[in-house]
Amino acid sequence: MIKFSKYKHGNELLNILEESDSFIPATDLMDKLHLSRRSVFYLINKVNKELDSHELFGITNIQNMGYYLPEETAKELQTVREAPVFNGLTLVQRTLIIPFILISRNYSSLSYLSSYLSVSKNTIIRDLSSVEDTLKKQHLEIINTNKGKTVKGEELDKRRWVYENSDDLIQIYEQQTKIAINPIVPKQLELLEKITGNSLTDDAKVMLKCYLTWYLKRVKNPSMNLVDKNPDSHFSLAFTWANSLLQDSGVHNRSEAEYLTRIVNSRQFSFVNWDDPLIKTLKPITNSIIQRFNEVAGVSINPNENSLVSNLTVHLLSTYYRAKFNINYRHPSLDQIKVSYQETFDLTRIAVQPFEAFLKKKISDDEVALIALYFGGVLRNAYSTVSSSGQVLVVCSSGIGTSQLLLRKLKTTYPTVNFSGPMNVIQYENSTLDKVQLVISTIHLHPKKEIPIIHVSALPSDTEWNTINQALVRTNLITDDTLPQINVGTLMDIISTYSRIVDPDGLKDALKTYISRVSHKDQSIKNNTEDSTVLFPNDVQLVDQNADWGQAIKYSMAPLQKDGQIEPKYVNKIITLTKKHGPYMALGNGIMLAHASPNDGVNKLGISFTMFKQPFDLVDPSKKIKLIIGLAPIDEQRHLSYLGLLMKKLQDKKWLDNLYEASSETELIKILKQSDLLETANK
Repeated sequence: MIKFSKYKHGNELLNILEESDSFIPATDLMDKLHLSRRSVFYLINKVNKELDSHELFGITNIQNMGYYLPEETAKELQTVREAPVFNGLTLVQRTLIIPFILISRNYSSLSYLSSYLSVSKNTIIRDLSSVEDTLKKQHLEIINTNKGKTVKGEELDKRRWVYENSDDLIQIYEQQTKIAINPIVPKQLELLEKITGNSLTDDAKVMLKCYLTWYLKRVKNPSMNLVDKNPDSHFSLAFTWANSLLQDSGVHNRSEAEYLTRIVNSRQFSFVNWDDPLIKTLKPITNSIIQRFNEVAGVSINPNENSLVSNLTVHLLSTYYRAKFNINYRHPSLDQIKVSYQETFDLTRIAVQPFEAFLKKKISDDEVALIALYFGGVLRNAYSTVSSSGQVLVVCSSGIGTSQLLLRKLKTTYPTVNFSGPMNVIQYENSTLDKVQLVISTIHLHPKKEIPIIHVSALPSDTEWNTINQALVRTNLITDDTLPQINVGTLMDIISTYSRIVDPDGLKDALKTYISRVSHKDQSIKNNTEDSTVLFPNDVQLVDQNADWGQAIKYSMAPLQKDGQIEPKYVNKIITLTKKHGPYMALGNGIMLAHASPNDGVNKLGISFTMFKQPFDLVDPSKKIKLIIGLAPIDEQRHLSYLGLLMKKLQDKKWLDNLYEASSETELIKILKQSDLLETANK
């Protein structure tokens, strides 16, 4: 029944006229409505004003024949009769509903849109500006006709807009009304699954039920049909199904059947027919993607873990159809994934290259985000207990080098605090962090679970130690009177307040030695492992010429690359990490520890030592670098004993000043030999 008019007997009048196959005299209207002639004329006048406000043709009187409702108006009222009236929609919601209405209807007036969305005409006019910008991205535009507004553009572009926004549209409509589904659609989707052996996910079924209801109604209008190009014979089971469904609906168009096949294959499946030739092609590609992810991420994901290879292959089937036929998928949490799981996302972007080579085109960020979620799920299972052992988590880009140094210092400084790690970024992103109360990182991280994060250098300054101390107090991991044992500067300040220090450097060294003994951390680092010396004379360089930070890194790693200890890609990875995370490898005092992870191209453990006569900026002008220590680790442990000894020397101001005063490689080598940091012969 028509529910359009706000006047008493108005909808009754419209229903009588709409249901009649002929003209109705005024006397018949008087009898049916139980109104006087004058009241009937008065009612018709009021209803016509309502129709006119919606830019619809009014009730017409043909002399000596009677009244009738124009066919176009009757069709529009049919739409109005079925359409819900919205209330309280946000601007974002309206800018989705408005283009959908304009695409779905032949034309719509401002009055109609205003009434449909329960807002003023001025609001609709303002909304249309936003809608126009949105539609332009799909090569569509809003135009005015003498009957109202409509959308101009290619039919495929109109359908693409509706398809790509279907999930959001369905959510908005379901909040206001129950969506009327064409009763043949659910049965046809069940038939599709039986024929192909593929099963759609529940979410895919919900979306397709709504979209196919809209689509089948649309293609009944021949003017909305695609040009039937009579494509080559297509024998897929999905095409057979689509062609049969359309013919049953009175649509004999193979191009439409091709289109429908792509649409149903572009939604996600829960499982597939493994005998499908395309699936057989995609499975080895999936294995290549997983292998590549392992290589670039430095992890060891088992392809069969949690059925990853099967699940990802099933996912790639729908991804293939979306990418192949330019059917865009919009991930609702893309921005969040890019921020919270930036490392996982970036690594996935690299890992999908075998699939992109098969497609011969790049896939969108939204598609990469979906695939990244698969890797994230497996990694979360793998790292679910990694962070459970400590209250404070230490994080670095690679989990090697700078974070190892920081972790050792933290454990020495705060022996009562339970530290865990070091973790690399991808581990951090995909860990539960259930027991972690604080994160200390040498790079900037996106927070998780509202756990506080502090960013410090690998060798923190006094100011940074104070920041760490305050953070530990705030999280109740230490009390205000807990002494940060490594903060010798604080002790020096206290002593100088009450007495004159005759030999400040001597006292400072003595305090450091005492503190180390109290913490039971004074065992000889040098003699603990077989890699006590890994620096050789031909790994030591003194560079005279000016260099930017990228060139300086290449200079410093050249000896290791020449001897085959590292591959060129290892140097490129260090440069990439510096561009991405900034100067986090700067240790202070003009020193940079240049390193990545073993999986980035390390063949053999090695360290290089390169002094620059002309200091350079490490990304940030405030980070002046004179010395690059190039580190090539083969694991997370074997370099630590030597690196610890080296760092102990580098924190000795006298020793470091002596080093910086060296004017030749020979002098550098001599100082390093005297400090037991250098082998006596070349490799």
